[in-house]
Amino acid sequence: MSQVKTDPSAIERFNSSEKIYAEVVEKGESLAKVPSECRHFVNQDIYLELLKQGRSSFSSLPKEFQTAEFATIVARSVPKEVYSIPAYLYTEEIAVIAMKAGLTPRVLPEELKTPKVCLASVKKYWGHIEYVPRDLVTQEMFDIACAQSYEAAGYSPKRFVTPEIKLRTVRENGMFLKHFSTKERTPELCMEAVSATAMALEFVPPALRDLEICRAAVARDRNALKHVPIDLLARLLLQAPKEQVEEPRTEELSRPRS
Repeated sequence: MSQVKTDPSAIERFNSSEKIYAEVVEKGESLAKVPSECRHFVNQDIYLELLKQGRSSFSSLPKEFQTAEFATIVARSVPKEVYSIPAYLYTEEIAVIAMKAGLTPRVLPEELKTPKVCLASVKKYWGHIEYVPRDLVTQEMFDIACAQSYEAAGYSPKRFVTPEIKLRTVRENGMFLKHFSTKERTPELCMEAVSATAMALEFVPPALRDLEICRAAVARDRNALKHVPIDLLARLLLQAPKEQVEEPRTEELSRPRS
C-alpha cells in the first residue's frame, strides 16, 4: 500500500521556521496543518509563543522540548504553565515562580523547600506557612503571614507565638482559639475570644466556663447557650435582664370588646 504524498504546496507553505511562525503564530493556523516533512522546523520560539497564546501546554510538547532549560524559559514567560511542568524539571527558580502562581510547598520535593521558595509561598498566601518545614520558618516569614491573617499563628512554630500574638489572633476571630492547646487557653485569652466571637465558647476548656465568661458569650449571641454547662444554664437565664413588654397602643385599649 503506497503512502499518501503530502501536497507540495503545503510543504512550500511550511518549509521554514519563519514561514511556520508567520502562519501558525501570527495568522493563527493550527500546528496540526504543518506536514510531518516540515515538523523539524518547529522550534522553541514557536512553541513558546503558542504557550503564551494558551494554544498549547508544556506537558503536550514533544519530549525533546521538555527540558529543564526550556522549562525555566517557559516559567519566566508564562507563569501559569508551572502547573503543567513536571516536578522533576523544577529548579529553585521555577519553584519560586510556582509559589507566586499559587502552588503550595507541599507539592515540592524536600530539596526544593528552600527559605527563598517558602518565603515566596507565604507572601502569596499566609496559609502556606503550614507546609513550610518548621526549621525554615523565620520571624520575617511569620510576620508576613500574620500581616495577612493572625490565624497563621495556629500553624506556626510555638517559638514565634507570643502572648500578644495569641490575643491578636482571637481578637481577629474568636474561633481561632481552637488552634491553641488547652494549656494555652488562659482565662484572659478565652474571654477575649468569646468577646470577639460568642460561639468560641465551644473551645473554652470546661474548667474555665464559669458564669462570667458564659454571660459574656450569651450577651453577644444567645446561640452560645448551647455551649453553656447545664449547671450554669438556670443561673444564667435567671440573671438575664427581662425583656421589656411592649405597652398596648391607645387605639387597642379603646377598641370595644366583642
